Amino acid sequence: MLSKQHWSRNWAGFVVFWVGVLSLVAACGWLDPSGPDVPDPDPNEVTVLFIGSSYFGSSNMPGIFQSLASAAGHQTFVYPQVIPGYYLDYFADDPETEAVIESHAWDFVILQGGIQNAAYPETHHLITPSSGYHPLFPALHKLEAKITANHPDTKTVYMMPWAFEDGMTWVEGQTDTYVDMQILIRENTKPYADEIGLVLAPVGMAWYEVLENPTPEHYLHSSDWNHPNYRGSFLSAAVIVATVFAQSVENVAFQGSLPSAEAAEFREIASRTVLDSLEVWNIQP
Repeated sequence: MLSKQHWSRNWAGFVVFWVGVLSLVAACGWLDPSGPDVPDPDPNEVTVLFIGSSYFGSSNMPGIFQSLASAAGHQTFVYPQVIPGYYLDYFADDPETEAVIESHAWDFVILQGGIQNAAYPETHHLITPSSGYHPLFPALHKLEAKITANHPDTKTVYMMPWAFEDGMTWVEGQTDTYVDMQILIRENTKPYADEIGLVLAPVGMAWYEVLENPTPEHYLHSSDWNHPNYRGSFLSAAVIVATVFAQSVENVAFQGSLPSAEAAEFREIASRTVLDSLEVWNIQP
């Protein structure tokens, strides 16, 4: 059972968050009823398809990725197949998503699923029945198969998620903290990636390093305790850039709307998290 306190403390942030996300969705044309109309990239651009939910939509994470990549010297064509509220099992069976995958020979496809189903793949629907059952491993496997069938040289990247800011303690009877939940996410997603042959973007582990030190409440998370705020989106995008290009972003001259020192810290942590463990994350330079 979800505590009344959890819902009341998050309601204002929830409303603000969804107004922003839906505005972004409408502005980018993701609700076009005629179906996907994916532009043609320039032949010199690295093509990157993002498939995921509002965790990508928050602060336009694909846009931050593109800005960081450009500042690092990489011209990219980025397309966001982002639908708020949906898990990867939806995208795995969605005809529109399949059409977007088949629209180009993508260099990279970045997949983002839920959080709770990554930490508790077999029991997430029992912990919070209202969330439904969204098996992660079959969805990753099905999407990777479709991506490879479209273009065998495409690299499929799974974004290892961060844990909820308060872990699962907001559910009556649950005691897992943020740390407990993040460790479970890593322990589950690493074998999935190894078995399917996915590259892992260790976003959750970069968040873990930042949050190991004392930080203000909602430092990387939004006020709903699970979506990223701008800091969280910037850090996540930096990890994905370092993963895709197997390259440090520490000295990249892009800070977005962050103070320069904070952006520099995030870029350094992102770079080190990725580059110190290339084999662990299945990254080939």
